Amino acid sequence: IYKKYFFDKLQSKLFKILNELLIKEERNGHMEYRQKIQTIIKIINDMDIIKPKINKNRISIIWIEMSKDNQNPPLTYQRKWFDNLLNETENYVKNKSENDINNNTIPQYINNALIYITEELERQKSYIKDIFHTEINNINYKYLIEDKMNKIIEDETGIKNMFKNNKKDELYGVYLLVYLLFNYYPECLNDLKDQFKEYIKERGLSLYNENNLPNICIPALISMKNEIDEFIEFSFEKDESFIEIKNEEFC
Repeated sequence: IYKKYFFDKLQSKLFKILNELLIKEERNGHMEYRQKIQTIIKIINDMDIIKPKINKNRISIIWIEMSKDNQNPPLTYQRKWFDNLLNETENYVKNKSENDINNNTIPQYINNALIYITEELERQKSYIKDIFHTEINNINYKYLIEDKMNKIIEDETGIKNMFKNNKKDELYGVYLLVYLLFNYYPECLNDLKDQFKEYIKERGLSLYNENNLPNICIPALISMKNEIDEFIEFSFEKDESFIEIKNEEFC
């Protein structure tokens, strides 16, 4: 009765309030809404694990017994709510990322994206079921990193500039951002590793052309190796994949 005559009729309005108002405001810093969000989502979750039981004299609602044969009831209402949330998230992240990258330097953009992803992963733990995490992270990865990677690399304040001007802290920010999503997208480090490899090759070739006498070139290459080691230690947390790149390029 409750589901059919009350919840079913109000669910679209409830989803709208939840996603377009409460969650949107929470993403903008209003953390006081989180408890309200959790309460509403619990109601939605409960709707997926109750069913009507018809007696001769009355209709009552009972909980489905969570037996071994019924550990995973259909997520009908949760799925509807989450599909609505995905649409709102896509619009929100797309607009946010475009605004951030067009009005900030790349280091500032990376810092903003890093804050957002950190909060988003915490948000997922707080009130989004594990089975939905990948779908929402697909959106975050696409709009915050994948679609913006060319500008993150090529911009005058981007990754190429960071290597060229020894911006270890800024490179560390890039590394942290992509590594937060590494478990979902192992390939997300590839662009950063490619730029690291390219920098070593270009830097080494430049040093050789400028200092082609052995007594000058060898000390310059040793100094360059120390510089690369500092990148690995301070920017990439001694990541083995970056150490392998260095070893390959110095062979």
